[in-house]
Amino acid sequence: MFNAAKGVTVPTNQGSPANEGSPNTVIGAMRANIVLVEYFDQNGRRTRDALLEANGNYYRPDNSVEWARSLKNVSAWLTKGVVKILPSENVQVSDTVEILPEG
Repeated sequence: MFNAAKGVTVPTNQGSPANEGSPNTVIGAMRANIVLVEYFDQNGRRTRDALLEANGNYYRPDNSVEWARSLKNVSAWLTKGVVKILPSENVQVSDTVEILPEG
């Protein structure tokens, strides 16, 4: 951009993604899993924890119990936006049950 008083200037947002967009629009999403783990820590004490796995990396909040308690349902528009972006899972459900003989 040319400015007669300052010469050529670079827009402040050039080279970086926009930080604003249409309201209530999901622009990215990644599947993540909660992994419940039980282990003995460095002091030999049994520890139960909740880890967040995303893209092969594991994350642990400082207090996973309080973190899990703080989770709340999100707005319907946000749920719809995430479902629309994430690839659908090919889950096949069988409606038949095989009964095995006793013994």
